[in-house]
Amino acid sequence: MKLDGEGDNTLRNLFEVTLDGSRWDVIWRGRGTLSTHKTKDAAIYLGRRAARSNRPSQLVIRKADGVFQTE
Repeated sequence: MKLDGEGDNTLRNLFEVTLDGSRWDVIWRGRGTLSTHKTKDAAIYLGRRAARSNRPSQLVIRKADGVFQTE
């Protein structure tokens, strides 16, 4: 999956941590939800593991209000 702003046409797997109601989801963009967690920390942990296992990749973490927090 090509990310916007990537000038070298590198294909990356994009993972995202986002709040869905009262649960935190780890989403693999283009493939769906990998897992659901009670805490954001647990979702970030699994998201990092998934991103590291599927390089090249990017992990995007969102705040509870959906605003971009970090990558």
